[in-house]
Amino acid sequence: MIRSWLALMLLLLAGGVVGLAVVHDQGMVIISWDGWMMQASIWTMLLLLLLLWFFSDLVLVVLYSALRMPKNWRLWRHRRLLSGYQKTLDQGESLRLLGRFERAEKILLKAASFSNYPLNAWLGASRCAEQMGAYDRAMHHLDRALAHDEDDRAVILLMQVQLLRRQGLDDAALAKARLIYPEVSRAPEVVLCMVDLLQCCGQWGALAELLKRERSLAHPDWQEQERKAHQKIVEHMAEQATVINRAHVVEQVASYVQSLAKSLREHPLFKTALLSIWLKLEQHERAEVLLIVLLKLKQPPVEAVRLAGQLKVGKDSPIQELLERLSERYPTHVEALQALAGRALYLGDRAKARTCLESALNFRADPSIQADLIELLQAEGLNHQAQHLMIQALRQLSS
Repeated sequence: MIRSWLALMLLLLAGGVVGLAVVHDQGMVIISWDGWMMQASIWTMLLLLLLLWFFSDLVLVVLYSALRMPKNWRLWRHRRLLSGYQKTLDQGESLRLLGRFERAEKILLKAASFSNYPLNAWLGASRCAEQMGAYDRAMHHLDRALAHDEDDRAVILLMQVQLLRRQGLDDAALAKARLIYPEVSRAPEVVLCMVDLLQCCGQWGALAELLKRERSLAHPDWQEQERKAHQKIVEHMAEQATVINRAHVVEQVASYVQSLAKSLREHPLFKTALLSIWLKLEQHERAEVLLIVLLKLKQPPVEAVRLAGQLKVGKDSPIQELLERLSERYPTHVEALQALAGRALYLGDRAKARTCLESALNFRADPSIQADLIELLQAEGLNHQAQHLMIQALRQLSS
């Protein structure tokens, strides 16, 4: 602020000095060139020079604008086209949200025809065609978008994969997905899509290789998806077991589980799934080791507790004590009572099994508990009580 006032005072002082000089002596200037002569005062000459500078600067600005006119015209036309494209795109999206898919598709195709970046218009037109059931036309729109925009190749191909999946063409979707991974993109969304497709198509070997390659994928859902995928692979291995090759399958499953990361092997849900597999393969000693670890948890998985009733080991196993301790801690734990009943039946104590099943039935009217109790009553020759319980179960189902 002080500098501004000081500059203004100096300007006024200079103006006053110039004014006094003009009053005192205006001075004369003579310009002669090629027989042409001009005589004027110094101040008049300065004014003429100032006007000459102003007009020369004006001429330069006009020439500069004239030279830039084609570029300015292109910029103006681009802004107009961009504004028209956005307006048409918004109109098409509004019609799509209102359910007027045919009209919306036409408008979006029109928007794509005069835009330099028509990706959103093609994608919107594809969604409209899909909503009308015209899957071939929807795929055609995505193909045109792919031909126009190579930068977003992975995104467009992934949309084509999802479109094929929604049609139930999992094999074709997998073939299309192989074009993306890993040559085009290894984005988390692409990897998750590949994992899902390989499971649907039963490509278990390729799925195992993919999981091994992408073990450290950075995605919030990856750990859960990875665990479920490994469970599917192990379950598929177990399904191949027969009486002849069971020992080989057991070693194969054990070797595969041992190759997994420790954090994955130690997950309670994965251990529960593995426990179920060991029981199906009649590997009760391996199942017992897992079950002991699971039952010692503060909150054992419900499925693991239920599976404990299928375990065929002697009465000296710590499983019995762990189940009883769990039942004492949580008296209304139905799965623990079911497991105790299953263990009692295996050890030949039908009275204890009946007591546990009746207690469990008092806490929850579960059809599976009712079926086990009916079977037990029939085995003991108590047909009247079994029939009465069966009638109650049928009434509950009918209601």
